[in-house]
Amino acid sequence: MFQLSTLLPGPHLPTKTLRLLQNYRLRRAISQAYRDVPYYQKLFNSNKIRPEDIRTIDDLPRIPITRKEDLVCLDPIQRTARGTNLEGCIMHMTSGSSGTPFRIWLSDDDNRLRSLALLRTMQWHGFRITDKVLCIRDMRGLYVSKKYWFQSAGILDREYIDLFEKRETILQRLYNSHFDILSGYTSELSVLASEILKQRKKALRPKLLYTGAEFLDAKRREIIREAFGIDPIDLYSTIETGIIAWQCAKRSGYHIDADLMAVEVVRDNQPCPIGEEGELVVTNFFSKITPVIRYSLGDVATISDKHCSCGCNFPMLKGIAGRLVDCILLPSGKRLSPYTLTCSIEDIHGLRSYQITQTSRHEIIINYVSSTSIATEVSSQIISRLENLLGKGVSVKTNRVEEISKKKGKFKVVKSLIA
Repeated sequence: MFQLSTLLPGPHLPTKTLRLLQNYRLRRAISQAYRDVPYYQKLFNSNKIRPEDIRTIDDLPRIPITRKEDLVCLDPIQRTARGTNLEGCIMHMTSGSSGTPFRIWLSDDDNRLRSLALLRTMQWHGFRITDKVLCIRDMRGLYVSKKYWFQSAGILDREYIDLFEKRETILQRLYNSHFDILSGYTSELSVLASEILKQRKKALRPKLLYTGAEFLDAKRREIIREAFGIDPIDLYSTIETGIIAWQCAKRSGYHIDADLMAVEVVRDNQPCPIGEEGELVVTNFFSKITPVIRYSLGDVATISDKHCSCGCNFPMLKGIAGRLVDCILLPSGKRLSPYTLTCSIEDIHGLRSYQITQTSRHEIIINYVSSTSIATEVSSQIISRLENLLGKGVSVKTNRVEEISKKKGKFKVVKSLIA
């Protein structure tokens, strides 16, 4: 079982030592995925690949890339480790900015490692165990138990604000809570920042502020910086993989957690030259229940050949052209984070993929993919949930389609034509 102390040396490892560690952990992950997961066993066999063929990171291009659409249609038994009691695992659902609902399962150890990786990143930025963290996130499926004795004593204390709370309630809690570190979805924090500036409230000035889940562009960064009084630190992570890369205080790129995963930037399944954009593909070394082997995230990125002066030796991504998202503008003038919409409908049974388009302040159209037999039921649930969320004055219309057209790195699951 991992402890934080075993992760802390990672960013300081010499390049040669880090590569040896990566290769060792890669071989172990490949062997486990082939042995335990039917999908990967079939993938390897059909391409005449044996686990022992993959000895180093350089061998990864021999494995075909797996995409979400390859997995989402499979029974969970086919893409999870044999013999696993999924009811006893931690289940996460994501459609996020991809528009394709997808479930993954984590063991307690998997989940613990992800938490420790985040804690390591925060410690790199000056986090102390006595700092109080406030998270704005979707609370569905998140079990928050009573505080441990050490949290009550002010050690590793953490509180949550539900993304679905009313905007006024969230702002009130922000100003009434005593916290050192704030984290949340990029779009939600930018909407809150706009409201703070509109109301001319004083800047909150937390010690650290983390954005994530969506692309942080220069405009949103500036709005958040002005409203909260601090430059945000962007984290690049996904439900499928956990935290992948993060900005340091220099903001000169994203440090890859290379001791926990292999990150490739490829074009036509081959490594891109340094400095050129390509498809981002990830192999997680520690996803035992739902392995992630050469998994395409649907984003475009660039590998950097520079080393950061902050002291972290991890390789870097120069830039991430992540999926873009728009906020929804209501008739009242209020804005909604797109994540409130995606989180509202992503768990509808039979909903395979979707795209939400705002055509006016009074109309939302959802193109969705589902089987014909349950199309009416899926449609009625989408309309019911979104009408309840958006309130009076907004018409919600659905349109069943055979396929949602996407472009790598540019797809918007929530698109506003009036933003």
